[in-house]
Amino acid sequence: MQNIDKIASKFLGKDSLNNQMATYKAPEQIDSSLLVAIPRIYNRETHNINAKLFNGFDTWNCYELSVLNAKGRPFSGIMKIFFPADSTNIVESKSLKLYLNSFNLYHLKSVSNDSLKIELETIITKDLQKHIGDDRIKLKIYSANSIELIQAPIAHKEFENIDNIDIEISNSTSVIPETDRESPYLFEIANNTASTLTVHSALLRSNCRVTNQPDWGDVYIHIKASTRPSKESLLLYIVGMRKEQHFHEEICENIYNDLYLQFEPTELLVQCLYTRRGGIDINPIRYTSNLANSSMLVYFSSESIYKTNRQ
Repeated sequence: MQNIDKIASKFLGKDSLNNQMATYKAPEQIDSSLLVAIPRIYNRETHNINAKLFNGFDTWNCYELSVLNAKGRPFSGIMKIFFPADSTNIVESKSLKLYLNSFNLYHLKSVSNDSLKIELETIITKDLQKHIGDDRIKLKIYSANSIELIQAPIAHKEFENIDNIDIEISNSTSVIPETDRESPYLFEIANNTASTLTVHSALLRSNCRVTNQPDWGDVYIHIKASTRPSKESLLLYIVGMRKEQHFHEEICENIYNDLYLQFEPTELLVQCLYTRRGGIDINPIRYTSNLANSSMLVYFSSESIYKTNRQ
């Protein structure tokens, strides 16, 4: 057994100094102290992002939520969390996963699924609001057996896919340098006179700020301005994110910020719908206030869970 443990723990069972770590033991009590708050201001100050230039929020879909009812029968659910973009903090994703794991062997007071969902919503909402520091955080829990919960893959048919544009890509440096952010990234300006550009790319790839492991996603961009970026330069910019090491929310805000500063659009929407990692997919969106009721926000406003093909 020791040989098996040694092989199995080759990567995940050692710390950064190559010391053997203790075996993970699932907690049997809810532990809200596991939640870690990350201030949004750090990235915004580094990259000169003015949060007053956008509205927005982040939707987190959590697919690995389970607890025991009063009789010991497990309940499995899916949770949808809404974080306002102007909250002081976000939650670190792995800390949220560990926190949710602390429910797995815990007995709630309720027996029926409907009562369990209400009890869970109350507990988790209170813990998130307290530890992340915003009483506007809200969430909804659904039974994993809800037949109509998951909608067909989100179409966003008004967004033109630009992934097959014939461009040449070099291994240049990252598009978001850590310093010298006095001026935005310079996009090539489109030659045609159309004032609106509404595009989609499935080539978004960035890296986790903590582990540097890849995060994969789809990005949807809508911009209306007197001048606008060419599709070619926008695709080059998106592909350039492959070297970035940022949280999902930071990637979205950097894209929004660079487009806004160069083009001063009357309408701008950037949404990054990431694939799940650790049972959670994170979906930030930033937009100008005049798009608050746009049909392009259906993914976030609906009680259902809409998904891209890869989610």
